[in-house]
Amino acid sequence: KGVDFLRSTMHYHTWTQRIMLTDSSNLQTFEQAINKAHINYLLHIPIEDNKLKTCLIKANRRFQNIMRPLNKLSALSSVTSDLLVENERMRLESQTDSLTQLLNRRAMNVILENLWHQYLASNIIFSFAILDIDHFKRVNDTYGHEAGDKVLQVLSTLLLRNLRKEQDFACRYGGEEFALISTHMDAQKMFLFVNRLLRLTRDLRIKYNDTDIKITFSAGISDTRQVQSPQQIIHQADNALYQAKNAGRNRIILFKK
Repeated sequence: KGVDFLRSTMHYHTWTQRIMLTDSSNLQTFEQAINKAHINYLLHIPIEDNKLKTCLIKANRRFQNIMRPLNKLSALSSVTSDLLVENERMRLESQTDSLTQLLNRRAMNVILENLWHQYLASNIIFSFAILDIDHFKRVNDTYGHEAGDKVLQVLSTLLLRNLRKEQDFACRYGGEEFALISTHMDAQKMFLFVNRLLRLTRDLRIKYNDTDIKITFSAGISDTRQVQSPQQIIHQADNALYQAKNAGRNRIILFKK
């Protein structure tokens, strides 16, 4: 709907000028446009000559007036570019797991919250999966913790190389567990994606000293259509992972109510 589209633009740029053109005389439509989409201008079709042009000029002028001080602030901030670079480095470090270079648990929670709000506003679904390396303790006990770290790094690299840019997110969930978040993807499509990752993982030969280490993982999947909160999607994926491990590991389970 037009009102929903205008509302969604607020999530991408707060200061976007929202103009609604309608031939409706329904008061409820006008109330939704004002209260839900926070429109800046409303024009009724048919539009009088030059009225749209005048409205666009006003909207552009208003946008420029809002952005001008922000642009000045941006120009001023360039003076402290060295500080900004350092702040960015620290920000990335606070969001990234140092061993695997994946996003950490804190960043994962932020992404889930943002995607959840986007789902509520625009019905853009996403799926969530938890992956757990099978018998990882055996790797550490047999080959040592350095070998275990290498296994984590190799699997992390495999995940990163198979992500869709700005649509998939790979996170270090904790220990030998990883999380995947995929937008515009329901649980069934997520299953196909994770299953391809599992096949690639089975083919890995992780060299450590003179040994080839082979690994598999178990995974649980849920999506937004089955939950009422970001916390619930984690809980459901975790339950599905538990089922996958109890069923013999080296497999993927979709959560089902």
